[in-house]
Amino acid sequence: MNQFLRFIEGLIIIALLGIFGYAGMSLLKLNNVSKNNWSLPTLTPTALIRALILPGGNTSPSSYIENQVSSSQIPLNIKPFVKSDLNIQYQTPAPHNGVRIQIPALNIDAPIVRGDGPEQLKKGVGQHIGTANPGEIGNMVLSGHNDTFGEVFRYLDQLKVGDKVIIYTFTRSYTYIVEGWSLVNPDQVDVMDPTPYESVTLISCYPYLIDTQRIIVTARLQVE
Repeated sequence: MNQFLRFIEGLIIIALLGIFGYAGMSLLKLNNVSKNNWSLPTLTPTALIRALILPGGNTSPSSYIENQVSSSQIPLNIKPFVKSDLNIQYQTPAPHNGVRIQIPALNIDAPIVRGDGPEQLKKGVGQHIGTANPGEIGNMVLSGHNDTFGEVFRYLDQLKVGDKVIIYTFTRSYTYIVEGWSLVNPDQVDVMDPTPYESVTLISCYPYLIDTQRIIVTARLQVE
């Protein structure tokens, strides 16, 4: 009987290892496929009202709007537009819009897409609509996943003061210098507020695979 029980325990351990191995391989495959499918440029939706939750979360498209706002906070005259927001498509980026981001310290080289909804974040790094463009006075807000769809912002916590964030438009590049990073709750949307100088804010979920907080990296345009 003892030998039989040990045999059953062995089968259970092997089955659990197989499940964890399969899950790990599936996640790796998803990230690799997402990276291979990144492209520039893309069509994106725009936000009609100010976000109440920081972007970068792993929410499904069907629940994205509900997670961002409650129906009581949406004026009646724009409710129909908010409900159909995910179906709206907009023109491709203009020459002054950001289209690519490089962070040499983390070996990041990814496209920037317009918008930061679930569908946009599958395609790279999303720029929050209405925030500053590269090189402009104000706060350019960029977000990306940390554990799915290429996990482009997985290692933001490894950035150090002085590291470079390079943002490209169709015509030139802009280099921002990292000033530091911090952790905030998902509802602390004031980190996306405009600044009186040229800055960029990088946002992602944190910690890895748990995603209860947001990591916020701030950087300022390098003076040439």
